[in-house]
Amino acid sequence: MSDEAPQTPPGARSQWPQVERWEIAFLLVVLLAIGLSRLPTLDNKLLENGLGYRQTFTAFQTVGFHESGIDLLHPTVPIFGAPWEIPTEFPLFQAFASVPMSWGIPADVANRTTALGFFVLSGLVLWVLLRFLATRYVAAVGLVVFSFSPFALLWSRASLIEYLATFGVLLWLLGIVLWRYEPRLRWIALGVTGGAVAALVKLPTAVAWVAPIVLHNTYMAVRRKPAWVGWIRQRIRLGFLAMTIIPAALGVAWTLHGDAIKRASPILHTLPERGKQFFLGTLDQRREIGEWLVVLGRISTWIVGHGWAILAIGAVVVVARNRATWIGFLLVPFTGIAIFFTPYTWFGYYLAAVTPALAAVLALGIASTASWIAKRGPKEALVLAVLTTLWFASTAIPSYGYWSQAYDAPRGAPFEAIEIAQLTQPGDRVIVGGIPDDPRVLYYAQRKGLMIYQPYVTREIAQDLVDHDNYRALYLAGPLSHLAEWAAVRPWYAPVTANTLLLGSSLTDLGAVELAATTEPMAALLVGVESFGVVELEGTEIQCDGVDQVEIPGGSGTLWVAMRAIGEARPVMRSGIVPVPSESSTLVWQPPDGEADRPGDVMTCINEGSIVIDMAVVTGTN
Repeated sequence: MSDEAPQTPPGARSQWPQVERWEIAFLLVVLLAIGLSRLPTLDNKLLENGLGYRQTFTAFQTVGFHESGIDLLHPTVPIFGAPWEIPTEFPLFQAFASVPMSWGIPADVANRTTALGFFVLSGLVLWVLLRFLATRYVAAVGLVVFSFSPFALLWSRASLIEYLATFGVLLWLLGIVLWRYEPRLRWIALGVTGGAVAALVKLPTAVAWVAPIVLHNTYMAVRRKPAWVGWIRQRIRLGFLAMTIIPAALGVAWTLHGDAIKRASPILHTLPERGKQFFLGTLDQRREIGEWLVVLGRISTWIVGHGWAILAIGAVVVVARNRATWIGFLLVPFTGIAIFFTPYTWFGYYLAAVTPALAAVLALGIASTASWIAKRGPKEALVLAVLTTLWFASTAIPSYGYWSQAYDAPRGAPFEAIEIAQLTQPGDRVIVGGIPDDPRVLYYAQRKGLMIYQPYVTREIAQDLVDHDNYRALYLAGPLSHLAEWAAVRPWYAPVTANTLLLGSSLTDLGAVELAATTEPMAALLVGVESFGVVELEGTEIQCDGVDQVEIPGGSGTLWVAMRAIGEARPVMRSGIVPVPSESSTLVWQPPDGEADRPGDVMTCINEGSIVIDMAVVTGTN
């Protein structure tokens, strides 16, 4: 690049800021406080604040990289069948988080620690940025606000990509700020790198920060009153073009790559269009004042504090140097929320993208107020400390129930995951119903599988899975008896708990189960069996009225029952066991493992219709 260093415009720095020793000591104290305050939470399960699904989605990709190697173009989340690809954000965070796993660190801790690391890096870059744009006191307060807001206490150690994107976008702005002061290739490289990270990892974060980037570049280009050609050239110099076009192109390229993979999937093919509709929202949504108030309420309660925003905005208007840049900071939250409206109203953690800007303008307000008070007697540092403490108390105390979730998060795996892990083997695939797109159950069960996400996941898709024979269980979360029909994607199935059916290709494939069922007709199963006894159940019809039932006799040997479901009837056995699919043709009772006799049972049915027993025989008796 042949750009010459611009003359320093009014209000810009004339020299590099001189960092004093106490500032270094202050940084070390803040970093220590960040570490000590988050350390007790790093081994918590990824389940706090009702967002276990998003945290485990990220962690699943990390585990995939650890087990199969890092493939940035093809990240996997094994919840919708092989080949498991669900490309969302560029998986740079997951690649970093997989490194500690190779040292023996558990996945949850590795993801939380990596997230906290990028949070700390974001804070340090914000400090450098504010130190360059403002004063040492603004930089110090900005770092404290960013690091210890209630929002930061909760989300800084969550298994999310947010703070890698924040780190990237702050590097992006810092590169442009330093390049405008000293147009060197290294600052262009810094800006391109930061912008690329932000745009690839989370494009909405990069878009939110366009305002300060454009406004700072425009402001710093005004050195004098050049002719109109020079005026334009100062604003679109090659360095600035490189730092904006390259990240934008990479962000768009990754989005197109991910969309192509989704469109090729029989399950995810509608996701690109649905995703655009969700992220951008509608004009009618933006007309709802209540939606805006929800987001503003979160900002006020979790980050800025009630009443402090007036101080921050006033400081930008009245005392800020490089005012255009600070107005850009003020515009960051509005830009992000206005463009990507729905996720900001649905998910509180999206505010991570805008917290550095909010921390910056609040720090400017607090530092400016402290300076004004100090002119009347008290020492500025003391006033600054008092105001910052008041800010912390005014946010942390009212929102204790919010940020304390970081310390109260569950330390045990979900009970659904525990049951799946107990009933299946590593390498088994599991179909999960009742939790449409929530990876937390399969993640903590350490199993891959297929989540019944209707209408996008159908039984035909399940039947066509390339690793179909590896699916060994169907887990149903909640009272979802209708989803028990999905067990029939395999030839044999066995209800073993109130939520789980084991799946297999044969009766022996199910193991030592007391009750099994199949879609195969009994006559075909008993071909070649010469000795059996007839049980007096033939012709029995069970009405699904909540009362009618039939006793299934116990005894020695294996009992085979041929049945038909009429209407929507589903057979139900003893209380507490998940219903058997209505497609079943044969029910089989056999002695428990290690016992000579099978126990008796009771059969009834649910839904409208009835169950007809066509024949019942016993085999394997002495």
